[in-house]
Amino acid sequence: MGKPTSQDVVRRLVILKSQVIYSLGVPPLDYFKQKLAELSKEQQNDILRNFKEASGQIQSFLKFSHLWKHMTDAEREFIEVDLLHMNIQVHKDTTWRVESAIVLMWALRMIDEFPAFDTQTNPEILKKIQDEYLLKFSGGEELFPADVLERQRSIAELWHWRSRTRELIERGDKIPPEIAKLGLTSYDKIIEMSASEALKSGDIPQVIDNDFVACGKAFRDLTDEEWQGVRSVIMERHYAMNWLCGYAPGNKWDRTPTDT
Repeated sequence: MGKPTSQDVVRRLVILKSQVIYSLGVPPLDYFKQKLAELSKEQQNDILRNFKEASGQIQSFLKFSHLWKHMTDAEREFIEVDLLHMNIQVHKDTTWRVESAIVLMWALRMIDEFPAFDTQTNPEILKKIQDEYLLKFSGGEELFPADVLERQRSIAELWHWRSRTRELIERGDKIPPEIAKLGLTSYDKIIEMSASEALKSGDIPQVIDNDFVACGKAFRDLTDEEWQGVRSVIMERHYAMNWLCGYAPGNKWDRTPTDT
């Protein structure tokens, strides 16, 4: 099977929008479950019934639009499961799917520029995707040419590599012997070389202290909180770009690799 078609991308985009919008309507689950126990049984039932109705509305739209069959098993389960049994981590992960959605919006030319990797997407942009978008789809939407998509994919992979390199450093991993033999005896040297080459090729716009730049500072200087946010953005963007470029076996969304 080849790469996803523009129609595949539109379908996937509407699916992602539906999941993100639903997830944003779900309160922080650990706090919610604690507070729910303090309410009367009648109040609890009212709240759970409201969320069940919201879930039912999304399911109805996805099924009516013939999108339900294009969702992964995990995606369908997330929409179907009742609030008390929703997995906290799955809920958090789903809210980050807005970063995959913005990539597909860019690929469909719904936004002008690919967003910076250190900038989180405002979910309000999903309002650009009307619920009827798929139903009106005529096949006229065009993706960027393959070479443009692949270059952007490689940039996303590069940023993911930088994030994972920070993880290796914090974990205390040693440089592999075959890399050290090349004279690259520290991760800082590897990062410096990579940043320099990426700057020359135009893959990154600037360098600070021989490092990639995020949040206006060298990547290594990000606080843990800043890094967690930037890392989540990068991972989602890389994931979506790999899927767009046909890296997922059979174009299966949930089988998309993000190796670096």
